[in-house]
Amino acid sequence: MPTPVAPEAMPEEIFIVVGNHRSLVGITEIIHTIYGSLAEEFSVKVTRTIEPNRVNIVIDEFSSRSWVASLATIKQMFPATKVVVVATEFITPVSMFGRRLTTALNFFGGATEWMNLPRSFLPSPLGRKPSYMRRRYLGLVKALAYCDLLAAVHPQILPGLVRLAQRTAPGLPVPLLLYPRIGPLSALQKERIVNLPFGFTMTGTRTSYRQKIADRLVGTFQADGWSGPIYRHAPFQRPAAVAGSDAAAAQAFLEQQYATSAPDYLFNINPPQTANWPHSSPMRLLRAIILGQVPVVTRRFHDHPLEDAALLWDEKRETAGQLVAEVRDRRAWTTKYAKLLETYDRTAAITNAPFVSAVAALADKTHSGGSARRARSKAGNASAN
Repeated sequence: MPTPVAPEAMPEEIFIVVGNHRSLVGITEIIHTIYGSLAEEFSVKVTRTIEPNRVNIVIDEFSSRSWVASLATIKQMFPATKVVVVATEFITPVSMFGRRLTTALNFFGGATEWMNLPRSFLPSPLGRKPSYMRRRYLGLVKALAYCDLLAAVHPQILPGLVRLAQRTAPGLPVPLLLYPRIGPLSALQKERIVNLPFGFTMTGTRTSYRQKIADRLVGTFQADGWSGPIYRHAPFQRPAAVAGSDAAAAQAFLEQQYATSAPDYLFNINPPQTANWPHSSPMRLLRAIILGQVPVVTRRFHDHPLEDAALLWDEKRETAGQLVAEVRDRRAWTTKYAKLLETYDRTAAITNAPFVSAVAALADKTHSGGSARRARSKAGNASAN
């Protein structure tokens, strides 16, 4: 009979809270990123509600005033509750002729953004609500008052997040960076890389710019004599919701999300949302890798190490030919690809270490005995080795 594990040796529970999101569409990769960084140290679970007197990791989406108000109430009623906010959007200043007008999320100075600026960010005499992204920004500012730790999933989110925290919540620790962990390729992922037909899938939102890229892609290969189908857009599938307020095992939850997504083609192409979008999209690359596809980018931003695992198609016939040649020997490519991901994972582990340590420190503060319990657990592991 197995020896029962003493309660003090059980891993600390950490909760990923998703109840502030209308659905899980678009955040599954963020959940995967948080889980992958913490699973070796903690028991990570997904829940819809804030768990009192525990560490709660909330993915930024604070457009609902009532949700932020409920967060404030829980922090007041249960002071030991810890909240970690993971920022996923770029906090961008909006300036004209050197004068700051306002601050927004993902404002990169495109013509459409400037055209919608008055409607989106200036007060409405008719009492109309601010735009969705403006409400998200204002909600984030309010939520920082109840936050114990900040993290970002992209290096270029950090500068704006640091400035925002210094201005609105100067007592917060310096925001930390969080990278997704990949892990070894599974048998299914390797099988897909070897056997999927040559072609391109584009997942997620199909913006007008992305559609232009897709049209050019098909035209380029047709000009080279490719006559069969080679491209398909795959919109987000609506993932199963987390039932009620019961915590689900995070790993089983994540596996469920991807098990039903069978890719059509070998490549997953990832153009920016717009022509002037200035940053890479590591979560899109992560999704491709998890699905067992090879990510392809149309531009290298050199701002995230996961870009090194992607191939490039820059709308030229020469690079289209290079893509064909690169994966001609699928099994050799799979070995090369796995090594690229191993190198990336080492970088991710080093980058995530301060975040993991900070979460552990918060867990120790949620209830008495936390530090002693973790010390005993580590001492036991050391003696066992």
